[in-house]
Amino acid sequence: MKMKKMLGPVALLLLLAGCNVEGSFLFDGDDGVVVELVSIDSEDGYVDTEGIFLHDGILVESHFSTGFFSFPLHAIPPHAFISHAFLFIGVHSVFAPEDSLVIDIFQGSGIYAGSFEIFLSDEMSYVFLDVTDILIDALEGRGDRFQISLEARDGAVFLEDGGDNLGTGLVPFIEATYF
Repeated sequence: MKMKKMLGPVALLLLLAGCNVEGSFLFDGDDGVVVELVSIDSEDGYVDTEGIFLHDGILVESHFSTGFFSFPLHAIPPHAFISHAFLFIGVHSVFAPEDSLVIDIFQGSGIYAGSFEIFLSDEMSYVFLDVTDILIDALEGRGDRFQISLEARDGAVFLEDGGDNLGTGLVPFIEATYF
């Protein structure tokens, strides 16, 4: 029985001693640092099929336009460990053939990062999605921006941008927690 109780701490000590890790760890039960990354108004918008960039909210419409969000990364220090990150998007209006539409999300480099569903009932409210993995990927490249694009599979949605140009007050942001 004593052998089992000692195995956990010994394994942890061996694991930490054997790792070559840059930075430091804080194991004090702290909840981490929470930051809000508000989207950059001048870089938010959408591009239509003719390649024209528009900046009056974000229209994501199947076969017509792709929406873009950009978030600054300066509030997250280098070598931070991201425990979780959620993207909050303000929905203005939804035009769907059924009661919802599916939106595909891509990292700034065009890599598919998943999809989510927006419902008619989401109008004039926030929807949120977990972007932890793609934010971590963006931080590994350590640019000064985290950029995503959105494409609708069928239907359309008007989303608020960083300048509140649609007047909803639902400015997009990322809430990230790091250690």
